[in-house]
Amino acid sequence: MIFTFGKHNGRSVEEVILRDANYIAWILNQKQPRGSFAQACERARQLIAIFNSKPFLLKCCSSVCSATATLATACIRPYTTVMFWCDDCSPVGSEVNAGKFQQVVTYNDAVFHVSSWWGGGEEGYQSLIRDLAQAKGLPPQARAKQIQAFFGS
Repeated sequence: MIFTFGKHNGRSVEEVILRDANYIAWILNQKQPRGSFAQACERARQLIAIFNSKPFLLKCCSSVCSATATLATACIRPYTTVMFWCDDCSPVGSEVNAGKFQQVVTYNDAVFHVSSWWGGGEEGYQSLIRDLAQAKGLPPQARAKQIQAFFGS
């Protein structure tokens, strides 16, 4: 689906999901959307569900583990590398790392993390969501066809 309104007029909802989470959050929070706006909101919800259902394809980053990652952690300080872990190796909740990391698995986790800890800047949303999407199989610097394929569109 292509946006037919607003600042992303002419761009696909799939692309905007990955590149402007702030805008997606804004449209999803509008009361009683109508027409093409309502259709875009529904499509965004569907795409977020698809994003969330995709498993991570990376191995756990622990040097002593070869399991597939099931979650990611992001530092609560300004953007740093996202780390991918299996359930057994995750540092979230350990006393040593208390207050340093937040678990990030879903699209909404990423939006919450960036708005809560990184000041809500567009670069933070784009970076964290891009890292999660790539860990779920989106090629780096994906073009429109690759983005469509990632979402199964």
